[in-house]
Amino acid sequence: MNRSPEALYREMMAAGDRLLRALKLEEKLARRLNRDPANGTLAEEWVQSEKAVEHAATAYTQSIAQYHELMPAAFARHRHKTPAK
Repeated sequence: MNRSPEALYREMMAAGDRLLRALKLEEKLARRLNRDPANGTLAEEWVQSEKAVEHAATAYTQSIAQYHELMPAAFARHRHKTPAK
């Protein structure tokens, strides 16, 4: 699939936003679990949130790599279109 730098940038930013939301939820659940360590339901929610953070972090890392792979080619195309001064 051939995506524009702008599309990849938007995907990268969206992945970053998902990662931040997942981290905030994990932190919130960790604080609640710290106050009530015997709460099995809360513990399971925290485990699931931890998995969500790992998944979101992987997606964000991949989106950054895709964006960075495309950028040199995009700059090269731009350089050839820009008139010399």
